[in-house]
Amino acid sequence: TIKLNRILAHYDLFIEEGGYQRLPAVIVPRVDLEIIDHLRVNPHVQRELLEDLWKMPMFEITPHDDMARTIQFIKESTYSLYQQSPLICGYIEVSEYDIVGGEILPHLRELIESFMELEVDVLHIHGLRNKDQYFVTSEAVRSIHHYLLSSGRRHQVSLIASGGIRLASDSQKTIQRGAEATLLDVAALLALDPYAYKATQEDKTTTEKLVNLDIPWAIKRLNNQMESRKIQILEVLGASGFKDIKKTVGEEGRLIDFYELEERLQKEVLEDEDKPARHEQLNNELKAAEPLPAGASPTYSELKKRVQRLKSPHNFYELGDINQTVY
Repeated sequence: TIKLNRILAHYDLFIEEGGYQRLPAVIVPRVDLEIIDHLRVNPHVQRELLEDLWKMPMFEITPHDDMARTIQFIKESTYSLYQQSPLICGYIEVSEYDIVGGEILPHLRELIESFMELEVDVLHIHGLRNKDQYFVTSEAVRSIHHYLLSSGRRHQVSLIASGGIRLASDSQKTIQRGAEATLLDVAALLALDPYAYKATQEDKTTTEKLVNLDIPWAIKRLNNQMESRKIQILEVLGASGFKDIKKTVGEEGRLIDFYELEERLQKEVLEDEDKPARHEQLNNELKAAEPLPAGASPTYSELKKRVQRLKSPHNFYELGDINQTVY
């Protein structure tokens, strides 16, 4: 997603640097209350820009007054040029103060309801950092997913999530907590320059490496990142018995709550001082009750001699064109 004012300001740069004749329909413009004024008075607006803008597949709406008027303007503009309507996405930022005990608070509930009344196609949940600098994205997705389930409207809208999605495991976990898709923001930026995160923390606009970015290298770098994520997700899906990640949406039962597991381990093992002694005594009793005669168990070197080399399995990662579209 890109803010509309950035598209207006840098349209010619996008065309020139990308080597495009026309801007490809892969951008999701994020628009606000001032979209109509931007398009009417901005000096950078030209016919080619408008034609490219209105062919984008989806528009993201930030919360503002009279969102219905904004959505109507977008739909009428796209239909007048291409006789089709784009998808409409509602943008929601969620902080730790919007959710308590897994329940969304009234002000966030009202915002969700306002988007649902407008019949948006997608809700984009962007998790912010909490006071410990952790993102609340996963918990926010779960809470909103369950809220929509409880009201019987989960099928009416798709959920996408962003904020703190660093690894393939983060994407998988967030999808299993209720999102249909995740967005890469900081992870893609760090793939191009690891120092970019420090620059954002220091409120810097960019880094020297990003200013002088080698475009072909950057494309290859991002492609490699996507490929590695695909491989990791396929491994997890295979271990879970799935072939399609879409089948895992909302499958929370297959997740392990690390904090619950850690607490149970702490109470049942580490805090029970007599447990190691009891297990040691039990092992000694078992060895005494069932003694193993000398020579009954093969040695390590004997076991090693029994190992036979097998044929190499098929290369799991080299998927054909058909499988690429399936996965």
